[in-house]
Amino acid sequence: MTKKILYVVETPNTFGGASGLEAVPVALLNHREGDTNLWCYGMRPNFYQMYPVQTPDRIKFFQSYGWGQYKFSPAFYHTLVCQNQSGANLLHQHGFWGMALHSTTRWHRVHGRPLLLSLHGAFSPWALKKNSIKKMLARKIFYNRASNEIDVIHASSAQDIEFTREFGYKKPIAVMPNGVSADWLDSLGDAKRFRKVFEIPEDKRILLYCSRLDRGKGLDMLLPAWKHLEKIFPDWFCVIAGTGVDSYKKELQMTIESLKISQTVKMIGNIVMQDKRDAIEAADAFVLPSYSEGFALAVLEALGGGCPCVMTKTCRIPFVEKSGCGWCPDPNIDSLIASLEEAMSKDKETLKRMGQVGKEIVESQFTWKRIVGLFDELYDWMLGEKEKPEFVHEL
Repeated sequence: MTKKILYVVETPNTFGGASGLEAVPVALLNHREGDTNLWCYGMRPNFYQMYPVQTPDRIKFFQSYGWGQYKFSPAFYHTLVCQNQSGANLLHQHGFWGMALHSTTRWHRVHGRPLLLSLHGAFSPWALKKNSIKKMLARKIFYNRASNEIDVIHASSAQDIEFTREFGYKKPIAVMPNGVSADWLDSLGDAKRFRKVFEIPEDKRILLYCSRLDRGKGLDMLLPAWKHLEKIFPDWFCVIAGTGVDSYKKELQMTIESLKISQTVKMIGNIVMQDKRDAIEAADAFVLPSYSEGFALAVLEALGGGCPCVMTKTCRIPFVEKSGCGWCPDPNIDSLIASLEEAMSKDKETLKRMGQVGKEIVESQFTWKRIVGLFDELYDWMLGEKEKPEFVHEL
C-alpha cells in the first residue's frame, strides 16, 4: 500500500511566535518523501516567516471562527470529512486541545482510516492546570470520548506515558523524540552580526533565552534569578528572544524595570532562522526554565548549534545533564540560580566543549531524518503492513 499521510495542526488566526506544535509537522513534511500534505486549521498570517517550509504547495490553510482554543472551521470539516479531498489513508494530528479534533475523529469514524495524534505535552500536569476549569468541562462534554477514538498517541518522552495513562487513554502509545534538521546542524552563525544588529555590548558574555513568551516558560523565575546573578557576574548579559501576547510582553518589561535589571537584560523580540542561528552562535549558554515541555525543540536547536544549556527537568531531555552538556535544575528559583551560577562561572572554552558534546549527541540521535524513519515504521504498523515497533507501548 502506498502511504498517503495527512498532517493536521491547529494554528492561530493572528501573528505570533514559532511553536513546536507547528514546527514539528513542518519538519516532518520537509523531510518525508512520498505523498504527504499539511492542513492548517486556522489562518496564521506569518506562517511562512516562522518556519522553513520547502514545499508550500503541499500546505493548505482553513479559516476558523470562534473564541480562544475552541474555534470551528466549517471549510476544514467539509473538505476533510464530507468531501474526503485529502485522500489520506492515515491522518497524523498535532495537538490535542482545540476543535480540529472534532473533525479528525469524525473523519476517522466516517472513513475508517487510522488516526495518530502527537501530544506535544498536552497531558502534563502543568498543561492540565492551565485553564483547568474550562478543560474539565470540555473533557466531560467532548474530549474524554474523543481521546478514546484516537488509534495511537505519540508522546515525545517516556514520562508522557504516565501522564497519558492517568488521563484515561488505554490504547497504544508511541514514544519518539523531536529532532533538528541537517541544515540547522550544518549552518553557521555570525556572532558579530547578532551583537551589532541587536546592540548587545561587545564586552559581555551572553545568556540566551529563545522561546515563546508564555507563563509556562518560567520567565517569572528567570528574571528574579537574574537580579541575584547580575551582581555576581557583571560581565554577563541576558538576552530574551521571543514573542507572545502583548499584555504578557508588557508585564515582563515592567518586571525588568521594577527589578532594576534593564542594564543587563534585553528583550529583542521574535527571531527566526538565520537570526536565531546567529543568536545561538553568540551565546555562551542557553536557558529554558520551563514548567513543562513536550521535548523542548529550543534546547535541541541550541545544542545543535553547539551551545550548552541550563534547562529545568520538566523540559524532559535527560541526556543533557547525564552527558555533561548542560544542567537540569528543578523548576524553582533557588535550583535555577544554583545551576546558572555554576554555568556562568565556567570559562568560555569549557562551555564550548560542553556545547560540542551536546551537538555530537544531537547529530547522532536527534536528526529529523532519523525521526522520520521511526514515524514511517509507526505508520506501516498502523496500516497493517509491518510488525509493531519496539517504541510502541501497550497495556
